[in-house]
Amino acid sequence: MMLSTWITQIVGSGRIADIAIGVIALEIIAIAVLMDRKTLARTGFTLASGLALLGALRTALTGGEAWTIALWLIGALIVHASDLYTRLFSPARRDGRGLTLRPD
Repeated sequence: MMLSTWITQIVGSGRIADIAIGVIALEIIAIAVLMDRKTLARTGFTLASGLALLGALRTALTGGEAWTIALWLIGALIVHASDLYTRLFSPARRDGRGLTLRPD
């Protein structure tokens, strides 16, 4: 099988999104096992936002309805906005150290 055929199949079937979701799931497990819960909590919004975007991608690639894609995207927006809110109004921001763009 040629590489271009394989790529077409993996993208067209939505498997590419499944693989990415699996990688994020492994990342969540690795953070939970190898790091402290505080690190997982700090990265939770970012990971959830990425998962929602991948859900929208998978739905679009597999012929899902537009309203389902919109729900995934609205979910990603809400989680992303929550992440920005916590970064903008974090204790570090109030202490004058500026916007915390890093999860730590």
